[in-house]
Amino acid sequence: MMYKNKFVVVVKCNGSILRERSGGTVHLPFGSHYSILLKNKNSCKASVSIEVDGKDVLNGHTLILGANQSDEIKGWMRNMSKTNLFKFINKTKQIQDYRGDRIDDGLIRVTYQFEKTYEPIDWVYLNHPVCRGYDSPDIGGVGSTKTTWTYSNSSCTDTVACCYSASFGDVKKSSAPRADEGITVKGAKVNQGYAYGDIGTLEDTTNTIVLHLKGITKRKKVVKRPLTVKTRFVCDTCGKKSRSSAKFCSRCGNYLN
Repeated sequence: MMYKNKFVVVVKCNGSILRERSGGTVHLPFGSHYSILLKNKNSCKASVSIEVDGKDVLNGHTLILGANQSDEIKGWMRNMSKTNLFKFINKTKQIQDYRGDRIDDGLIRVTYQFEKTYEPIDWVYLNHPVCRGYDSPDIGGVGSTKTTWTYSNSSCTDTVACCYSASFGDVKKSSAPRADEGITVKGAKVNQGYAYGDIGTLEDTTNTIVLHLKGITKRKKVVKRPLTVKTRFVCDTCGKKSRSSAKFCSRCGNYLN
C-alpha cells in the first residue's frame, strides 16, 4: 500500500492487493491484467489524474473522489461506459524498435489535488444609503435607506476543477530493453461506468504517487505469480517462511528477494 498525504494507491491483480517493494516497485508476471485501487482518506473531495507509461488513463478527464471514498480503475477509459483492461507485458526488442523507449515506461503516476476548505462565512448586516454588497429591495417609505447584506469572505468562488495533463517525450533508444522492463497495453474490453460530477476550487498543492511495475526481481528471477500482501517468502538457505514485507530471513539473515 502506497500512502501519502491522506491518499492511498495500490495495484491489484486477480483480486488481491500487491505488495510494494523498496522504491515503490511492484512485481507481477508479464501478461497479467491489473487494476489501480484509489482511496481518498481526507475529509474533502479530491481531483485525481492517472498516467500509465506517460499516457493519460482517463482520456482527458479527471476523477473526483469524495471524502473517504475509494474507486478501482480497471483500465484505459474509452468513453463514459467502456474501457480496456490494463495488461502488463514484456517490452521486447521488437516493441522497442517499433514504438521506441519512453522515459516513464512501466510507471503508474497518480496526481491528486484536494478541494479547498473555507472558514464559515461571517454575514454582516449593513444599513447604509450607499449599496456596497448584494442589495435587497427598499423596505420603507420616502427617505428610507436600503438594507444590504454582504459577507466578509468575498473572494470565495466555486469552480469545476480543470483537467491535469502532462506529456513526456521519447528518450534516446538503447541497444536493447532491460529484461525486467514492461509496458501496459490494452487488454480485454470491460464495462466500467462513469458519470460527470463537480468539485470546488482546488488547493494549490499538487501531490504525486508513483509506482514502478516490473516482471523480474533484483535477483534476476522471473516473476511467476504476483507478490501480494499475503505472499510468504521461503528462504532458499534455511527454508524459513517470512512475510512478503521482509527483506531478510529472520533465522539466517539471507536476502529474500
